[in-house]
Amino acid sequence: TKLSSFFDTFGALANSSLIFRYSEGAVHRFRLLDPVIEFIRDVANLTPDSDFRERFCKYYENWSIQMSRQAKTTGTLSPEVGNLVSAIEWMWSADTLIPGDEFVNRVPRFLYEAGFLFEFDLLIDRISSFHRFNSDEDRAEFFSLIAIRHRTACNYDRMQLALAQRYEILKSLPLTGRAIDALGEICVALVEAPNPSNKALGPRLEEFRLARLQNAPNELPRNLDWDAVELSLLHKLGNIAESQVLNENLIEKLKMQDVDSFGYATRVTGEYSLERGSLVDAAILFERLAQSSQPHAKAVGFFGLGRCAVAGQKWDEATVYLSELNSFERSEAPRAHSFAAELQALLSTSAESYDSYATR
Repeated sequence: TKLSSFFDTFGALANSSLIFRYSEGAVHRFRLLDPVIEFIRDVANLTPDSDFRERFCKYYENWSIQMSRQAKTTGTLSPEVGNLVSAIEWMWSADTLIPGDEFVNRVPRFLYEAGFLFEFDLLIDRISSFHRFNSDEDRAEFFSLIAIRHRTACNYDRMQLALAQRYEILKSLPLTGRAIDALGEICVALVEAPNPSNKALGPRLEEFRLARLQNAPNELPRNLDWDAVELSLLHKLGNIAESQVLNENLIEKLKMQDVDSFGYATRVTGEYSLERGSLVDAAILFERLAQSSQPHAKAVGFFGLGRCAVAGQKWDEATVYLSELNSFERSEAPRAHSFAAELQALLSTSAESYDSYATR
C-alpha cells in the first residue's frame, strides 16, 4: 500500500540520519537535511506535480497569514520560512493558486518584522512582477512597504522613489488625509537623508502647505503631526524665527494630547528643543514618549532622555537610560539597540568632560 511504502522510505531516511526533527510550539515536524534537498532539486532534477505544488502553496499561504496575525511569533521559524520561499517560487506560476489579497497585505510585513529580509525581498519582487491589486489604495500601501525596506538599508534614493510612487497614486484620488500623510513622509525622508538640498526642501514645503489648505475641513485629528513635518522642513531650511514660533505652539498643544496619537510630533519637538539647548522642554517631551504604550516610541523617549542627561552632565541618569535601551527585545523595538550604541558613543566621547566634572 501507499502508506506502508511511505513508512519504508521514511524509515530508510531516518536510519541513514538524513531526517531531523524540530518543534514549532507543541507541534513536532520532520525535515530533510539541506544537502538531501539540494540533491533532489539539482542532481535528481525532480519536479513535484502540479497537484502537490498547489497543496504545498495553499498550506504555506495559510501558515504565513496565520503567523502574520499573531502579535508576537515564537519558536524557530527558519525551517518553515525556508519552505515558504519554495512556495513563493511556485505561487505565481501558471498551474498553481494566485495568493489572495490578505497574503499580499500581511505576509511581507510579517517577514520584515521577523527579520527575514531575504525572503521579504523575494516576495516583494514576485508581487511587483505578477500581482494585480484590487484597489489603488492597496497598491499605494505596497509602495510604503518598499520604502520601509529601503530605509532600513539606507537606500535613500530608492526610498524616495517608492514614497513618490505611493503619493502619486493617492493624490490622483480625491484628496484625503492619507495623501497628505504620504506627502509628509516624502518631506520627512528628505529631511533625514544625508545632505538634503534646499532646492528640494523649499518646493516640498510649499506643496505640503498647499495640500493642507486644500484639505482644511478634514484636517483633524492629524494636524499636530503635520505641524511637526513643517517644523522639520523649516528647521532644515534654517528659518529660525518661524520654526521657533511653531515649536513653542506645538509644545503647548502636545501637553494636552495623547502621546500615542501624536508620537511623531512629540519626537520632532523634543529633538528640536534638545538641539536648541532647551533641555527642560526636551526632557518633558521625551519623558512623555518614554511612557508611551508603543515600544518604538518608548525607545525614542529613553534615547532622548539619555542625550538630555549627557548634555546636562547627569552621568548616572544617562547610564540608567542606556540600560533601559539595552533591555528591549529586538522584535519589539528593532532600533532600540542602535539607539543604545549611539548613546554609549556619546558617553564615551564625553568621558573627558565626565572626568573633569567628577574631580572638581
